[in-house]
Amino acid sequence: MSPADSLSDERVRELAREILSRPEYARFRPSDLLERFGDWLSAALNWLSLLYEVNPALWYALFLGLVGVALALLVHVVWSVRVALRDDLPAQGYRGIAAFLNRAGERCRAAGLSFAYHNHTVELRRIEGVRSGLDLLLEGTDPALVCFEIDLAWTVAGGGDPRALFAKHPGRFRLCHAKDVNQRGEDLDLGTGIVDFGAVLADAERAGIEHVFVERDTEEDPLRTAARGYAHLARWWSAPGA
Repeated sequence: MSPADSLSDERVRELAREILSRPEYARFRPSDLLERFGDWLSAALNWLSLLYEVNPALWYALFLGLVGVALALLVHVVWSVRVALRDDLPAQGYRGIAAFLNRAGERCRAAGLSFAYHNHTVELRRIEGVRSGLDLLLEGTDPALVCFEIDLAWTVAGGGDPRALFAKHPGRFRLCHAKDVNQRGEDLDLGTGIVDFGAVLADAERAGIEHVFVERDTEEDPLRTAARGYAHLARWWSAPGA
């Protein structure tokens, strides 16, 4: 869920009432989140922030942890202050990011929160032989401190195979962004692109997936996107224990 200007607060609440039970908030400033949805935060599962927002986000997460709100802090793929991950980022750069993620995860764990990293296409580029930047992040982070939110569309668009990642790094992907994508790399509603959700979610247990979030970056009708996504995923997915 992103704070699009075209989507009113009431539409967000309507979406939640009709379809969703555990929303994910994306890039809301803490003050805006409290003002607009303060009475609803206890239902939220995740808060997605940019990497350069992590320090204030961590302070806010620590505060929410103290007042007992269940929240997982997710990190988007912007590295350093207002600088996106470069396509040519070397292996050492990814190892530096992994070290930072471990420190952030340790602070979140101390507050009783979970911490995860969200990928895009750039991390799928091969860095060392057959190893990608995402492999280096997975290898360089402590599973007790950092989990991962795999974005299925961007993983496939980047040339990656989600099931191969699950086999190579079992149990690391507790969260999943579910949207579709075409051959041109354009994001789509679920079931209208090239992602084989049935095959991917058949390996959900090996991946460690606990929560799947219907998402789209360029949706024209968020309610339609969410409804289509829910209907499509319901063919293969139910949360553990549901």
